[in-house]
Amino acid sequence: MASIPGWAYILIGGVIAGFSKYVESSSTQPGKMGFFFFIGIVFLAIGAGKIALGILFPRKDLRKQANHLLQRTQQNQQKMQQSQSSPHHTHLQAHQAQARTSNLSSQDFSKGTHHIRQVRQQPQVHASVISCPACGVNHYSYAKFCMMCGAGMKRK
Repeated sequence: MASIPGWAYILIGGVIAGFSKYVESSSTQPGKMGFFFFIGIVFLAIGAGKIALGILFPRKDLRKQANHLLQRTQQNQQKMQQSQSSPHHTHLQAHQAQARTSNLSSQDFSKGTHHIRQVRQQPQVHASVISCPACGVNHYSYAKFCMMCGAGMKRK
């Protein structure tokens, strides 16, 4: 359960004490709102005490969270600096990744040859994909029934 922050106690105490003084000043019978003024003062004291204790004794779990976030931020900054320091390396990696996807050898790019030969391939049918015997729709091999026509799927 979350605790109520000190600023909320101060806000509520100020409203209660101020409103009780306002009502008492406009009332014809003074002294009727003294109890509420006292309650407002108690709320103000509790709020001030919570804020003071929070400053004097900060919670350890908040410090751990802040340190963890700071470490992650520093690690991310180091990674960004490393990737920015070697643009040729990342450019070569991008070309090599493109070569892998288009069936070109990575040696073509490391030699400085940048002409790209496009190789068209037929879509590969994986072993985990089977076709429905009734309508021909592709499904994963664990399917028991066709999602299109409802026919039972044959197992190989």
